[in-house]
Amino acid sequence: MPKIEVRTEHQLSADDATERLRLFGEQLKKKHGNEVTILKEDWNDHTLDFSLGAKGLKIDGRLVVTDRQAMVSCNLPFAAMLFRGRIEKDIQNTLADALANHP
Repeated sequence: MPKIEVRTEHQLSADDATERLRLFGEQLKKKHGNEVTILKEDWNDHTLDFSLGAKGLKIDGRLVVTDRQAMVSCNLPFAAMLFRGRIEKDIQNTLADALANHP
């Protein structure tokens, strides 16, 4: 399966960034409504292993949070390759929104 990686820089500690990203799956669901189903969310310290269902396809991935960076890597089914750009952009936007400095 093809793999994608999306990285987002941030100005937070790993603990603070992880706290903001604990609702990563819920944030994706909010953006996409019933198109996204959370199949698995398993946090271990600053690492989230997840599985999503989207339009009949299963996407497995990992979110790793460090000081100054969050990275999502996913295995995409070949059928999802047509949507690769959109998937990467959606992940990037979700990470950036969650990690943005809010007043």
